[in-house]
Amino acid sequence: MVEEFDRNVICQYAAHPKCPNCYHTRVRKTRKRNDYGFVASVRNLTRGAHEALNLSEEVVESLRLSLQRATTAEIYATNVLNLYVHYDLRPESILQRLDQPDTGSISVCDMENLLRLLYNVFSPSPDQMVFKFEWVYREHSWFGSCGPYNGVTQIRMNSLSCRQPAAYGNLSSGAMGRLGTLLHELVHAFIHKYACNRCSAHYGNVKTAAGHGHVWQRIANWVEHAAQEALKSLVSLARFEAIQFHWENMKPFPNPAEARLWELRDD
Repeated sequence: MVEEFDRNVICQYAAHPKCPNCYHTRVRKTRKRNDYGFVASVRNLTRGAHEALNLSEEVVESLRLSLQRATTAEIYATNVLNLYVHYDLRPESILQRLDQPDTGSISVCDMENLLRLLYNVFSPSPDQMVFKFEWVYREHSWFGSCGPYNGVTQIRMNSLSCRQPAAYGNLSSGAMGRLGTLLHELVHAFIHKYACNRCSAHYGNVKTAAGHGHVWQRIANWVEHAAQEALKSLVSLARFEAIQFHWENMKPFPNPAEARLWELRDD
């Protein structure tokens, strides 16, 4: 079932045929002191200009760092989300309201603010992504999507249906499911914004499994790790489910070493 492949051909890790769009683009890092007094590395990414697997390595490297080494924006977003997750138990709190049977009453403005906080926690770039959010009313198991809309990133989410993972701490099953869906779509949004889509390796690394292949799996795995570390919350991005659902489009298959990086589990 696992198909071995030549990474130099399929993944083109750092030596793909010289793509005029991204071959010479390197991730520039700026060192700045954060509010802890530690030096944080800010990754200055360029829209549509980075080979996708190299981009995923930058994200993983950034998310491996402790919160002390995070940027001031990451620390602020983490602190606010920790307040929401662990202390703000009011019924009108944004995360408590995500458990409603119909979440369409939550304002678009509130959802876009939540998306920006989540993005700042998990993105290694200081660039602000502009989000447009939309509730969709569907009574079946479609949970969310991400795509371009008039030059900005649009994230749509089902107000009537969501995944139902285990409740965790002060967050109900529905809130955990919708929080996971938002992060799931943010990983797509990040890849869409910064990965070069002109490379010969783009399809095999990004597009396979309807966008849930090698690059998405690597980043999503470490977003889950970072959520557990930063928010003390076991958020699932439904990575195993994504492969199950899109199995017929899962080519090239990961080799065993790649699959181990994904740390897949059935949530």
